[in-house]
Amino acid sequence: MLKQTRHDQILQLVKKKGSIETSELCKLFAITEMTARRDLDELARQGLLNRTHGGAILSLDDLQYERPFNTRLGLNTAAKEAIARTAVRYIKDGQKLFFNSSSTVLSLVQLIDNSRQLLIATDTIRIADELNTRSQVTVIQIGGELKKNTLASSGYWAETMIRQFHFDTAILGVKAIDIDGNLYCSNLLDRGIYDAVFASTDQIILIADSSKLGRTDFVKFGNLQDIDRLITDKDAPAELLKTYNEKGFSVELA
Repeated sequence: MLKQTRHDQILQLVKKKGSIETSELCKLFAITEMTARRDLDELARQGLLNRTHGGAILSLDDLQYERPFNTRLGLNTAAKEAIARTAVRYIKDGQKLFFNSSSTVLSLVQLIDNSRQLLIATDTIRIADELNTRSQVTVIQIGGELKKNTLASSGYWAETMIRQFHFDTAILGVKAIDIDGNLYCSNLLDRGIYDAVFASTDQIILIADSSKLGRTDFVKFGNLQDIDRLITDKDAPAELLKTYNEKGFSVELA
């Protein structure tokens, strides 16, 4: 097989799956590990993907792509776990909660032990599956059109279902927060979910690691003044935190 043909096929695989391992490339193309690494290095130099330890993920510059849920689980894990340990203290027995599609939220869910008595709705299969192993937690899976990469429900039916409920607290991940506190998601489908949750919830807690701060994305859906608390990690830029404090935003460091 010509190298260019192999490179084209590697890119198609990464776009489909979100990531690839060198060991997988060796099996698929009957090449050595050294050749697989060289292929990924060359594609990374062209800006077509980003190298990781043992493989590669899709380039962050691909604006039409939403990272698979499982790919996001391996990013900034220490910060997410610290945030989750802080956020779990705001969950009280008897609460009715909403959790959205977020790898940081999954870190929080994994800390909820089997003794907690809660009702939790979520738009995400991965989170619902994890929660369903807790015998005292009632799980409501939000329906709708299932997004391929994130396994999250979206669209009219998902939004309509959310608006039928009233939640004590929603704990939400977010794609980006800019210097003015504007909140961003990647697409209009996600915007509809956020709007429905905001309209149906008494208390909104955002959890986002520091890599999400001082950034923008495609669709605005609110501002930090609209939420009750942002929990982020201790690596958040000091100047940005100062700006948020001056604007009166509630920010807690994990």
